[in-house]
Amino acid sequence: MQFLKSLAAGAALLCAAGAAQATTVSFGGSFSNDLGSTVDCSVFSAGCGDFSVAASSSGLLNDSAVVSRRGNGIGVNAPGGILGFPIPDLQPGQLDGFPEPSQESLTFSFDAQVSLTSIVLAKLNTGGDSDDEFDLFVDGGLFINNGTSSTVTGPIVLSQFTISAIGGDAANDTNGFFGFGAKFDDFRVKSISYENISAVPLPASSLLLLAGLGGLAALRRRKKA
Repeated sequence: MQFLKSLAAGAALLCAAGAAQATTVSFGGSFSNDLGSTVDCSVFSAGCGDFSVAASSSGLLNDSAVVSRRGNGIGVNAPGGILGFPIPDLQPGQLDGFPEPSQESLTFSFDAQVSLTSIVLAKLNTGGDSDDEFDLFVDGGLFINNGTSSTVTGPIVLSQFTISAIGGDAANDTNGFFGFGAKFDDFRVKSISYENISAVPLPASSLLLLAGLGGLAALRRRKKA
């Protein structure tokens, strides 16, 4: 019996060696800068190679979106133009719906399927704001509509998610001409946490060891018989 217990313990340790490890990536920086339309996660965390972040924007004026970093997270800088005249993003470095109707988004694309355990947002419903909302899309489908919590808690199994500012919302926002004078959503993505759930193969030496332990167990049972 003691031998079988030792065998089970050894197998458990080998399996644990291939278990998923939780990863948290924080996006804030010590200085503000625009990073590009698509950014690898290694920019935020040395050694990270699991995902990339892409910026996008839809609307009448914002048409060239880039990922933009601030001290407490990342958002979108989406300057545009009209009739040949450049127009700056009046709210750079955050996800917002200004000017209305528009929608700034960040899409996180992973190399393999993961279990997303949390998304933490900064600047959501703070500083006197109480009507900020977001939409969360998971693998192309709407997962959270008009979210108001600064933390999204998983686990959510996915390979891609998009978080978007939704602009003027009839329930909460007072709409104005192209958003001027309107209340609009604005926030940043502060951090995400996830676990890689892809199967991790055991090294060949571990498989041989397990086979050997199994053979010893079978031989012991024969001797007792």
